[in-house]
Amino acid sequence: MDEMNQNKNTVKYSTPIILDLGTQSRQQVSDLKRGKGDLMTEVMDVIDEVSDQLSSSNPNAIYIPIIVVYGTMK
Repeated sequence: MDEMNQNKNTVKYSTPIILDLGTQSRQQVSDLKRGKGDLMTEVMDVIDEVSDQLSSSNPNAIYIPIIVVYGTMK
């Protein structure tokens, strides 16, 4: 019984996929933070592509985008 519960709670991790969007304007970053605009479309396109490629290995997988925005200090 214990072994069955262990198998249910096993989580598989995969290698993260890093998408570099390059230098963007403040407006584009602002739109991305609101889930809108060209950058959000690009992020969603990559998520769709990855899910299509990996759907055979785990059809119930959930993909979580983590977006890091950084800039230089003035």
